[in-house]
Amino acid sequence: MVQPWSEKIEEHRNGIKTLPIWIKLMNVPKALWTREGLSFVASLVGEPICMDEQTTSKTRLSFARICVEVPVNQDYKKVVCSMKGKSVEVDVEYPWIPKSCTKCNRFGHSSLWCGIIPATGNAPVKGKGKEIRKEQSRTHVWKEKAQVTDRGQTSEIRVEPTNPFQ
Repeated sequence: MVQPWSEKIEEHRNGIKTLPIWIKLMNVPKALWTREGLSFVASLVGEPICMDEQTTSKTRLSFARICVEVPVNQDYKKVVCSMKGKSVEVDVEYPWIPKSCTKCNRFGHSSLWCGIIPATGNAPVKGKGKEIRKEQSRTHVWKEKAQVTDRGQTSEIRVEPTNPFQ
């Protein structure tokens, strides 16, 4: 979702309770490969919004790609079961799963990082009656700086070879 920034958008950002995401439905029985059938199967994941062109025109039958609206507390199932006369299992693939918090019911962070302090990058972790700060792990790799010399009029930077036996 892309919109020009304004102060009103910032105010409403925390009020977003649903997001549209694309899903892939695989192993869909041919009998359900209709607009109503695919809508029914997609509704087991979220609120169906639209299908991509190849799904609509049935030019790609290996999977159906459907945009569904999911709530903030969505349970992303790998398989959905359809009960239309008999039990049918349809595999679901999520190319992107939005981060969501089960504590504050907002998108944008997981419940592990709920209440993150932006100034320090530390997140509060609740312990036995006291608050403990858990620092984000940082890994630094230090590399030795090569000696650079500039020779002549070239745009290429040349590195002097070093003698490993010195």
